[in-house]
Amino acid sequence: MENYRRDLSVKMMMFRELVKSDIANGQEKNPIPAYNRYGSNPPNLENFVYSRSGKVEPNLPLLSWGKLQGCKCKNGCSAKSRCPCILENKTKKPAIGLDLRLRSAYFRQGLRVRDFNIRECGPACACDMTCPNKQSQKPTTKKFYIEMTAAKGWGLFADSYLLPRTFICEYAGVLRVHDSDENAPANPYCMQVISKTDDMHGIYVDSQNFGNFSRFINHSCAPNAFAVPVLVEYEDLKLARTCIFALRPIQQDHEITIDYSYTFWNTKNAPLPCMCRSPLCRYSADPYPLLPPLPPMDQTLPELPPSPPPLPPPEEDTPPPPPPPPPPPPPPPPAAVQQGLSTDEEPMDLLHSVFTTSSRGLFSILASNDVC
Repeated sequence: MENYRRDLSVKMMMFRELVKSDIANGQEKNPIPAYNRYGSNPPNLENFVYSRSGKVEPNLPLLSWGKLQGCKCKNGCSAKSRCPCILENKTKKPAIGLDLRLRSAYFRQGLRVRDFNIRECGPACACDMTCPNKQSQKPTTKKFYIEMTAAKGWGLFADSYLLPRTFICEYAGVLRVHDSDENAPANPYCMQVISKTDDMHGIYVDSQNFGNFSRFINHSCAPNAFAVPVLVEYEDLKLARTCIFALRPIQQDHEITIDYSYTFWNTKNAPLPCMCRSPLCRYSADPYPLLPPLPPMDQTLPELPPSPPPLPPPEEDTPPPPPPPPPPPPPPPPAAVQQGLSTDEEPMDLLHSVFTTSSRGLFSILASNDVC
């Protein structure tokens, strides 16, 4: 099955055209090419500024932005070394659901849990970029590419196998504010971070003209990735970074999708239909756009063709069938009966000859079948 998928993937790659060698312009560790199998047009990045991390709008009308205090670790940050940044990450103990303990939010393969906000070591910390608590600030080591899809425009695809909880990227863009969800921008490159409330402005990330390859991640009602807020510089959750991790194993050449949330589909000005084509689709009137529509309920089925006429009866002058053949004659009686002897009083030489003949026949059959 794996060989079949690999061969199918290779055949599909043969029909796509490389329209841009690297949309990141060398800022990522691995280039991110763009492919198009429906034409030769590259993605429209004329007014787009690529950046691995996002930025805050300069005139953001929010006050009391306290910056996080950094740690003084120089020999590696860990829970054993009592790093204050790591000790802020509280995760549930797997065996005892109500017991809380302090441990790192990351492990070697990626994110440990997804139920809490993550506190990373930031610019104010004494540790360098080799710190294991700076996952979202490091360049991603995985390979990705973007490709034109059939119904959703450009999409982000995995160019290598991704384990669950693997860090993919930060949803980078300009952090902006709006006074109401109805006044949120209508472009599809905005991700809602915090909705508008009575005492708090709404926050969203705008990646239309500034950001990284995460702007090409499409929505799915059954996603294979998820977003987590990560605190790096500021202690206010409104200014947390939105980082994307793998939700489940993602095979090579599979599209990476996230859930845009209820707010995106129900309070956005632009009437965008959901084209995820998932059986769990929640935001489309037609979850299966590629399938033919069902007939209406009042439509009657077509009538069946008439059955063929019955065969005519046989004619009277047809000759009767021939009589059955006579039974075969009975076999001749044994030689002992022909000589007037009873079978109970057969001589020993006759029995010996019969046994010898039967044994030879059995041995000859076994020899002919190569059975020893």
